[in-house]
Amino acid sequence: MTLLPAFHFKPVTAAEMRRRDAAAMERGLSEEVLMENAGHALAEGTLLFPHRGALVVCGGGNNGGDGLVAARWLIKAGRRVTVLLWRKPENYQNAARAHWRALSACRPTVRIWSPRLRLPDRGEPVVDAFLGLGVRPPLSEEARTLIRWMNARRGPKIAADVPSGWTPTGAAPPGGRAGPIDRDPGASQERACFVPGAALRGEVGGG
Repeated sequence: MTLLPAFHFKPVTAAEMRRRDAAAMERGLSEEVLMENAGHALAEGTLLFPHRGALVVCGGGNNGGDGLVAARWLIKAGRRVTVLLWRKPENYQNAARAHWRALSACRPTVRIWSPRLRLPDRGEPVVDAFLGLGVRPPLSEEARTLIRWMNARRGPKIAADVPSGWTPTGAAPPGGRAGPIDRDPGASQERACFVPGAALRGEVGGG
């Protein structure tokens, strides 16, 4: 899988992304397969950065499931991965639960979020799979604290769908920038999933 330069990507609204997901499922692609595709693309984007480590921050829903898949592929690629979960993994449902089981077989390093959490900051890439297109403000203070903590880390940020805290209309998160990466499963190729706030995004892969 090869990621294209940013100028090849076509902006996609949240409504269009939901339509594409629905169309893909109508063609017979399961939610589990869509999650696998999205997470695989996230991992490939993260591998563009040469650091040997990665921090994958996973929310409790489907966005978090994308992160679980990304973590598994990064481990397979030889990266030292820490998975930071918003809630205990027993809370995952459906496709995300299946991907948690698959990741568990890789024996990852897993931490559960707490505002008192202390993790060394080695400048490794941060995969932001916390909140996605379904987010609705206002965020809880605990969620805002995690987003600020994540965005304060030194490494590049790679987001599933949109950076955590952005709404589908482009409202920015509490601090930081990230480059969204996702996959268009209908076309079987990578795309950037941008919203009207795309001018605030960071570059993916540098250059």
